[in-house]
Amino acid sequence: MHPVLFELGFIIYGLIGGFVGAKLLFWITEFPNIIDNPSYIIETLSSGFVVYGGIIGGFAAGYFYCKIKHLDFLLYIDLIVPAIALAQGFGRIGCYEAGCCYGRETNHAFGIIFHNSLNAPNELQGYI
Repeated sequence: MHPVLFELGFIIYGLIGGFVGAKLLFWITEFPNIIDNPSYIIETLSSGFVVYGGIIGGFAAGYFYCKIKHLDFLLYIDLIVPAIALAQGFGRIGCYEAGCCYGRETNHAFGIIFHNSLNAPNELQGYI
């Protein structure tokens, strides 16, 4: 067996780094709301993540894990790249569900109309 398959720590650290990075980037983008209401940090512990922060955080955690363990990072990242694409896909689904990335107005058949969104313009047909 290839030794890469036995590094469960790489995956665990990458997942933890991904969640931390996604949450930190969310708080950075929501900084004005945090200044106005510091309890907003506690209110958003279980919601509000930014997928790009998750990708950056997971990548960085995996890189540092490999540096600490003296492992070949490029060998590991080759195995993880498909998971990054999958994470991006789930992140986009999350953006759709939250209504934060609603696109621009359209009249095409594949447009989406938000009716009760806190983020997207309601009753306006847009596409994602």
